[in-house]
Amino acid sequence: MHSGISAGKRVSWENAQISNRLHDLSTAEAEIRKIHSALAQREENLRRLNEKIPDSLEIGWFLKEVDTAMREKGLTLTSLQPLEEVKERHFTRLPFRMVFRGGFGRVYEMIHELEGMKPAVVVEKLVIERGGVSSQECRVELTAGIFRR
Repeated sequence: MHSGISAGKRVSWENAQISNRLHDLSTAEAEIRKIHSALAQREENLRRLNEKIPDSLEIGWFLKEVDTAMREKGLTLTSLQPLEEVKERHFTRLPFRMVFRGGFGRVYEMIHELEGMKPAVVVEKLVIERGGVSSQECRVELTAGIFRR
């Protein structure tokens, strides 16, 4: 500071400097909170992704889960056939084809359950046909895929 500046002006100038620095610190703290929040959101998204698309996948375990769900819903699983793996850029898709029979309401429940499963199941093709004129049963042909990294 120059010796010609009065003590009052010097104190005012120092107060302004302190005020500016406090404002800068407050702004930096707000940015840090935003970064922490964004990081927490990304970690949660990664956790969900890891549930949906695991590093490894035991196909036998998955097929057993599907069979159990079918039995619980009173559906008849006619065929469950794993198809050839498809390697994508960031993951591997494990397609499968299944054919089953049952009432439409139960069929709908099963498809809904499949799409909510962990690991992720993506239905790629779905054909639902009535079993006959007097039958309330439907025949379902479904092709879907599960994924792993």
